[in-house]
Amino acid sequence: MQKMHIPDGITISLAVVMSFFPTIKEEYSAISDAMKMHGIRFGGGNLSG
Repeated sequence: MQKMHIPDGITISLAVVMSFFPTIKEEYSAISDAMKMHGIRFGGGNLSG
């Protein structure tokens, strides 16, 4: 990134944001699995218990 003359602050921020993508994917998968177990789907479905 230094060869492209990008400031260190932007480089560090980008690295931090990129490190969250695997976590977000894992959390989305866990939430999706829990919703399937409870018979709930995104965009509507059985919302009443």
